[in-house]
Amino acid sequence: MRNFLIAVLLFVTSSVFAQQHNSMRVVLPSRDFPTYSKFMHTFGFRTLDSLADICHLFDGYVNVTLMHLNEPQKIFLSLTADRIAAIADSLSWLKDVNVFRRNDSSITQIDVKAPGGIMLSIYPSPKFIKDPSSSGSNITRGARAPWDRSFIEFSLRVPNIDSAITFWKLFGFNVTYKGNEPMPLARVSDGEFSIGLHQDPNTEPSLQYSSKNAIRQIAAIRKAGIEPITTTQNKKGEAETASFQAPEGLIFNIYQIHE
Repeated sequence: MRNFLIAVLLFVTSSVFAQQHNSMRVVLPSRDFPTYSKFMHTFGFRTLDSLADICHLFDGYVNVTLMHLNEPQKIFLSLTADRIAAIADSLSWLKDVNVFRRNDSSITQIDVKAPGGIMLSIYPSPKFIKDPSSSGSNITRGARAPWDRSFIEFSLRVPNIDSAITFWKLFGFNVTYKGNEPMPLARVSDGEFSIGLHQDPNTEPSLQYSSKNAIRQIAAIRKAGIEPITTTQNKKGEAETASFQAPEGLIFNIYQIHE
């Protein structure tokens, strides 16, 4: 009976998300916008707009928001959606859900803790922020980033793969990969944004990219003054995979594609 109830709730909740426009962003805390923005630009991100305490960037694949916070805060995910009241109703059975409302009872924000501890904040679709998927923007969703590379996933550590998959299915994500080597892992996607679920205690929040030109790209990043925290080298001694750490925590991984 419990499995049947979960299946029904999955169907209802996923249907709510399927019927609206959603946009996922990775939100990064920042106490120094200029330094963080410079770092992001080195990795191919472009600034869409910037205000006093918030900055939106896009690299052709991933939306990132820098949010000015004086105290260090954890990275979180931000989802904008049209029918936020329906979403609040469909998520009311979950634990760790907080719904914030105005005096007129309209919803301004929904916070829900995802498996592994990362926070997912859901907001009404803003009308004042330029959407990179709109035809009016010169940076369109799916357009090639400044480098010839592909986005793999935003990686997260989770305690259990299956329960994490069940959670993300509530938000319209479907499994695109599942395996057990070297540890249990899966990838879920809503068709635009992919999340890597890793049952590995050493996994940190990270953006993963693959590239046919990783060697050249890693060298260019190092030339710009950013050194990787880890690398692997080919027989020629060239770094063909590398991990770089952003000013306040997020890790960027670049992997060489071997044809």
